[in-house]
Amino acid sequence: MPSNNAFYWLYDPLLLGFCLSQLPGFLLEYFTTDKYREDLKQRFGYYSPKLQKSFTPGQTAWIHAVSVGEVAAAAPVIKDLSFRYPNLNILISTVTRTGREMAQKSKITFHQNFFLPFDFRPITERALEQIKPRFLLLTDTEIWPNLIRSAHKRNIPIMTINGRISSNSFKNYRMVKGLFRSVLDQITLFGMQSKRDAERILQLGAKKERVFITGNLKFDQADIKISREEKKQLAQQIHLPPEHPLFIAGSTHPGENTLIIETYQK
Repeated sequence: MPSNNAFYWLYDPLLLGFCLSQLPGFLLEYFTTDKYREDLKQRFGYYSPKLQKSFTPGQTAWIHAVSVGEVAAAAPVIKDLSFRYPNLNILISTVTRTGREMAQKSKITFHQNFFLPFDFRPITERALEQIKPRFLLLTDTEIWPNLIRSAHKRNIPIMTINGRISSNSFKNYRMVKGLFRSVLDQITLFGMQSKRDAERILQLGAKKERVFITGNLKFDQADIKISREEKKQLAQQIHLPPEHPLFIAGSTHPGENTLIIETYQK
């Protein structure tokens, strides 16, 4: 197996090159809008005193969810953690501002949310030195090599939840399979959505005893109960008569609408 550092000899220069290529556009947005000014310090691993108060060594759970979909997927896990371990400080990191807004507006219980630090080793080291989480959960197989390396160095358990690997991602990862395996070796557990996702992560080098099929966590929210009053308010908002049946198909892909309509008619 290649040394653990071999992957990073390739990854770090490529990441730096990508960031430099994006720098002109970033600077333009930074100086002409307020899009990044609020969160730039957090992305470099510098946190406000208010946020630092929620960093309790050994009692902090760090859950990373890229954007809106990942926040929704992580919600059942966050709710369960809050119920089982009421003294646990739950922190949610996101990449996008919409993901952060989703977390803030949701009904899930957590202590703070912040932006994921840039995946450069000095930055991930700084962030983890302050947060000192008990464990790190990554939704949808979000592989951030330097964050993973920094956490593993501190013996912090790293787990993926709702893991999936798209066909495009699988093709890209396979190109550096031999080197990529050293990153996967640092992850404690892989909770994958399906048998196909589990097979793909195994083909990329994950150890079999660490891979589990857990299903799609988004489905765990399908039976959420709402009150009669909430139903009435929702019906009024979309101009439906009271107690009128409502059939919803969300996140559809091309070709699926026909199948959904045929199923509904049956």
